[in-house]
Amino acid sequence: SRFMCSLDMSPAGRFESDAHACSVAVQSGSVRLVFTAPAGVAPEPAIAQRTRAPAGFERQEALHLVSAHGTAVRAIGLSVDDCARAFDACVANGGRAVRPPTRMARAQDPERGEVEYAEVELYGNVVLRLLSAPAGATHADGSAAREDPLALLPGYSSPGGLESGSPAEKSGPIPPLVRIDHVVGNVPALKEVWPYIARLTGFHPFAEFVAKDVGTVDSGLNSIVLASNCETVLLPLNEPTYNTRRKSQIQTYLEQHGGPGVQHIALLSPDIFATVRAMRGRVSRGGMGFMPRPSD
Repeated sequence: SRFMCSLDMSPAGRFESDAHACSVAVQSGSVRLVFTAPAGVAPEPAIAQRTRAPAGFERQEALHLVSAHGTAVRAIGLSVDDCARAFDACVANGGRAVRPPTRMARAQDPERGEVEYAEVELYGNVVLRLLSAPAGATHADGSAAREDPLALLPGYSSPGGLESGSPAEKSGPIPPLVRIDHVVGNVPALKEVWPYIARLTGFHPFAEFVAKDVGTVDSGLNSIVLASNCETVLLPLNEPTYNTRRKSQIQTYLEQHGGPGVQHIALLSPDIFATVRAMRGRVSRGGMGFMPRPSD
């Protein structure tokens, strides 16, 4: 609800299962985020077997993730042309497999086609989730469907009962987000992680920053940005630096988060000034607050 209030994100799908979890997908422009809460009580085995779980979801694994990290990012989704081929390429180049390619049929809406997904390890408990719609979505008359086949995954239903973000009259409208610009991970040591991710994804180093570029006399970090061939999919990585007056902010994250994980997700806006201005006007109504500006 905070994302819908702050960014005018609209509910895009809902998955509910007393045996497994509740998931809600929200969207603005091409940015789609999925929030999942695992069921706290173990279901009866017979019930668990006949009910579907969300894609890539295992209840005990989700409970462990929440226990270890609190609210955290589990998966970074990447749409690919062929999930199985992409997964095989990742594993062939040293990627650690988490979940092999799995096809999900749309029992309620078969004309939209199947969805295939697979997962490989990135860092810590974070995985790269590969998704494709291999069968190709078609309508009953055989014509191709134009809607995004990944917009509503199998098992998800239209988000009835969920309202969109807060009214825009008082704070102004927020333009739809363009896309996710980058997803940043914090790790203990870059040299142990970035070559591994570069090999499994085929991404290349796009930029590199060291403590003198982005640090202060008190704290610092080293960073490398990995990019896809088209350089629109960016996966930066940070590591802490040492021997500063204060502990590196990256080291603080690693300690408080309980290991490597996603530090932040950057969203590309068509008008950052209008977006921030409108977001500030929604803080008192349940929106996201902003950190105070650092002193000079």
